[in-house]
Amino acid sequence: MGSIVAIFLLYHLWINKDIDLKWKLILLILATISAFIYNGIGFYLVAIIVYFVLKWHKVKIR
Repeated sequence: MGSIVAIFLLYHLWINKDIDLKWKLILLILATISAFIYNGIGFYLVAIIVYFVLKWHKVKIR
């Protein structure tokens, strides 16, 4: 359940270009918290966060 919530939040962050950076960070933190609450230590989430950060930086640089 937590992984579904986390993935949904991260996907929503990525497709919605109009959200402020502040809200993106808040949603990212919520996704992290939900994954930890439901799944204990979510190693998979580290990979998702790294992917998200790298993708965001590439778009920002462009």
